[in-house]
Amino acid sequence: MIEKPSASDKDAFFIYKNGSVTKVAENCWHVTYLALKTNHMRKNMGNADRIIRIIVAIVISLLYSTHIISGTFGMILLVLGGVFLVTSLISFCPLYTLLGINTCKKKE
Repeated sequence: MIEKPSASDKDAFFIYKNGSVTKVAENCWHVTYLALKTNHMRKNMGNADRIIRIIVAIVISLLYSTHIISGTFGMILLVLGGVFLVTSLISFCPLYTLLGINTCKKKE
């Protein structure tokens, strides 16, 4: 029998497995923590890739702050630079996962 979640569980995440519902997480931050803890977000970026992304993010932010790039194009590049910065800081790129790319050196 599946029970309806209570009102206090409105932000919680549940999974349905083997005929029962199990509460997995309290909120989206807990889901992120669980994903990191269970290695669903394995590192897939090497050091060279990370350094290049950080440099590109810095260059984009400098160009935007000095008004060399502006408008919609500038905003799009600024968001892209932010994504580059975040992905390089956590050494994980979701797009690489979808494309099957891994620039990390393999441990032998």
